[in-house]
Amino acid sequence: MACFSCANLENFNEVFSCLNNYTEEEKISRSIDKQLRRELKNKRHEAKILLRGVGECGKTTVFKQLRLMYTAGFKNHEKDSFLITCRRNIMQSIQELMNGMDILGMSYESSVNEEHAKVLRPFTGQCMKMLDDNLECKISEEMISRIATIWKDAEVQKCYKRTNEYPLMECAQYFLNNLQILRDDHQITNDDILHARQVTKKACEETFDVSYDHIRLVLKMIDIGGQRKERGLRWLQCFSEITSILYIAALSDFSLFSLENQNLNRLEDSLADYTLITNSSFTQNVNFIVFLNKEDVFQERLKFLKLSDFPATRDYTGNNSFNDGKEFIKSKFESICSSRAHYHFTCATDTTSLKKVFYSVAIQILQYNMNQFSPI
Repeated sequence: MACFSCANLENFNEVFSCLNNYTEEEKISRSIDKQLRRELKNKRHEAKILLRGVGECGKTTVFKQLRLMYTAGFKNHEKDSFLITCRRNIMQSIQELMNGMDILGMSYESSVNEEHAKVLRPFTGQCMKMLDDNLECKISEEMISRIATIWKDAEVQKCYKRTNEYPLMECAQYFLNNLQILRDDHQITNDDILHARQVTKKACEETFDVSYDHIRLVLKMIDIGGQRKERGLRWLQCFSEITSILYIAALSDFSLFSLENQNLNRLEDSLADYTLITNSSFTQNVNFIVFLNKEDVFQERLKFLKLSDFPATRDYTGNNSFNDGKEFIKSKFESICSSRAHYHFTCATDTTSLKKVFYSVAIQILQYNMNQFSPI
């Protein structure tokens, strides 16, 4: 067992004597300094992040992924609510496709499918209304079969490829390929939840404990909604102590128009919104993380659409390849803000890839915090 020598005891007494020589004010000051150093150390491992982006860019999906990755997931009553949303999404998807057939002046490949469409039109509208009113909508196997037949119609598939010409939910393909969701015995899956589309009408806030081996970060995430009427100045009301802004833009928006303004290209809307928020006096000392989202949808769209045919990407002169195209769109955002922004290509419905992205994000936030909250 170690013991103090006389010399060590003398040194200890000198230090103890020195400490006793501090005035009461000096002791209080040293105590405050110690507390501040402790708080600064904690702040380096905390981040308050504001989610921002235009409607349907994938913000809510990212929020749901964080729930799945860093919490116990969703409670049973939440799953029940998502199941209703998924079923409504199916009804809306097939209805919008049938509307698209009318808008484009297209005919079904058979008279039988024309009859299916006539039966489905009133049924889907009535079912959506019942689901909106939290009433049960019984969907028979006959109706499920009619929806499946319409979706497989060759002309409907051609109509689907022209979604830039009429409104259609981006989750339509997923839900129309998974009609088992309409059956009473269906157990909702995480993929169903991630693809479920519902407009965010109020601000959502949640705290996540993000841990990767030697890295730990406490994230307080705030989602304020992305519809134009939801954006406005609401984000300023949530801005207290914001350390980072996670801006999400959908790559696939190059070919789509705003649901609120059919003359406004969604990617143009996103670029304008990004310009507004990065130029704001409130964000000059804020770290930006940008997710260029929906890589999967973007890659699929490039198979039958040209970037140069749409307003926001009219100046594109590349070969319309996936990698070249997404880098071009990235350059659009970088030209607005590059010095204090980190860019990532993402697919928000892919849990594995998004977890890897968030590892990079956690490191970037920690590095930013180290610079912001240096020790006293």
